[in-house]
Amino acid sequence: MKEYLICLMFWMIFVVVLYALGTAIVKTYESMSCNFLVGYLAYSFLVAIGGIIIQVVNAPWLSFAIYMIVIWISILSFIFYSFIKRKALTKVRLLQYLHEHWLLLLICLFLVFLLFFYYRAFWYGNHLDDGYYITKVATMPYNATGFRTNYSVGVEKAGVDSYIFNTWELEASFYVKMLGVNVTLFLRLFQ
Repeated sequence: MKEYLICLMFWMIFVVVLYALGTAIVKTYESMSCNFLVGYLAYSFLVAIGGIIIQVVNAPWLSFAIYMIVIWISILSFIFYSFIKRKALTKVRLLQYLHEHWLLLLICLFLVFLLFFYYRAFWYGNHLDDGYYITKVATMPYNATGFRTNYSVGVEKAGVDSYIFNTWELEASFYVKMLGVNVTLFLRLFQ
């Protein structure tokens, strides 16, 4: 139960930070969705730039963790500076957002509810392909061979593949490690 609460709190804070980042960048209120999207794209761009470089040079996973901490400190500082400079916090129009998007939110909640009833299909329906990504996220922080690893068997692989240009698993491994939560819970339910 503790891990459920940790993940839920993390995602609530994460969404608020992305919205605040978008609001700090846009400087005017376009819409809640627009500000959130701008914040998400800016955050993802920062993660991708450093993550791809770290994977290409095969730097240790710890260097990515330090990079992510620097990103978070920079983002929070930028948000704080931006809101202080404007001398006002933006009003979060949460009730207006819920009123305008209630059907979409209801559908999303229903789909999350359905996840609890077909968990076995995750494993059998896709021939265990997700097992590769779960293993990758779970083992990245502890991997001695860096990012040139065959995650299916845990040994170093010769050559470079296209996965080093994808930072999703790398970012997820950072949050799983920092939050100290079960990787399958984080990826299956909260991702």
